[in-house]
Amino acid sequence: MKIAFIVAAAFLASAATAADAPATGGGATPAAAPKEKKICHTYPPETGSNMSRRVCKTATQWAQEEQDEGMTLRKFHDATSQLSANPH
Repeated sequence: MKIAFIVAAAFLASAATAADAPATGGGATPAAAPKEKKICHTYPPETGSNMSRRVCKTATQWAQEEQDEGMTLRKFHDATSQLSANPH
């Protein structure tokens, strides 16, 4: 009877210790990346509307959009300069 009690107590103690310890999965858990701060821009109302528009994105997203927009403007500029250079 004493042996069963000792075994049960040891089992409960080991289970409690395992529950208190964080599960590492064989290695250290990677630290959570810090969330980027959102930057919001408020745009004036479009024609025919009284509602302004507010857009919130991270600095990375704003930079990517600016880069994409710059590429679009360069393509437009290149296309119009080719048209003016070769009038038909």
